[in-house]
Amino acid sequence: MGKAKSEVEYTYLYNGAVTLAFNHGSHRYTVNGVFVPSVTGITNVSGKEALTYWAANMAAQYVEENLKVGEIIDEVQKLNLIEGAKTAHTIKKKQAATIGTTVHDWIEEYIKFKIAYPKDPVDMRFPINEMARNGVISFLTWVKDNDVIFQASERRVYSREFNFAGTLDVKCVIRDVPCIGDFKTSTGIWKEHIMQAAAYEACENEETNQELDITIIHIPKDGGVLKVLDIDRTTKKAAFKAFLGCKALYENQYGIDKLCKSFNEDKAAQIIPKPVEQLDLDLTE
Repeated sequence: MGKAKSEVEYTYLYNGAVTLAFNHGSHRYTVNGVFVPSVTGITNVSGKEALTYWAANMAAQYVEENLKVGEIIDEVQKLNLIEGAKTAHTIKKKQAATIGTTVHDWIEEYIKFKIAYPKDPVDMRFPINEMARNGVISFLTWVKDNDVIFQASERRVYSREFNFAGTLDVKCVIRDVPCIGDFKTSTGIWKEHIMQAAAYEACENEETNQELDITIIHIPKDGGVLKVLDIDRTTKKAAFKAFLGCKALYENQYGIDKLCKSFNEDKAAQIIPKPVEQLDLDLTE
């Protein structure tokens, strides 16, 4: 069950010196009552080129499936084809998000149970949806094959040094190695995912003084093979530097965006051309 939209969850970090609040309705973090940016909000400024290509592919696929070679279409059918192509990615995204949420929620419940009752069998039903069920079974296979021991789930974290907050999926031990695990049910692993994981690890490292490995677990929604991406320490450092670059852009772009918006909407700033003869120009045509 999800949290109520109005519910605020409090986490006490750094031996109680920091009170991190997370509002489940607005998905906003505050520290000691002051707003702080989130990890995902910061990485969103990096852009998502892969989603642009994916949306274009969804439109092309829709046209291919709904426009037959040699078929004559009228004006209404043409408009319907255009509208269908324009919204194909939105429909697909909603379907994928629903499956991804189902898988993620099941995994979260499973992990929390194993943390609370590590020796007890888990009494949970598999999802009925075939793609969600496949994702869950892939996850359980990975857990068994890698001797995964879960220590924390959906842990709120905060960096006092860099002032940002977020929620890491899981803190665990994989084959005797302490790790941060991040589950992804997207179409692939992208640069913002690695930056996010590096930011979560930086928070945990700062508070506990323990450097952790990073493992990103990609669980396909279509029954494909689960894949694991282990982030080496060189990549982790580079990803965190990139994250801090995104944070600088995040913090400074607001004023720039506001200036551009004001300029673009300000008709008074427009220069209306006068007749050439009124300009007294020393030009020859």
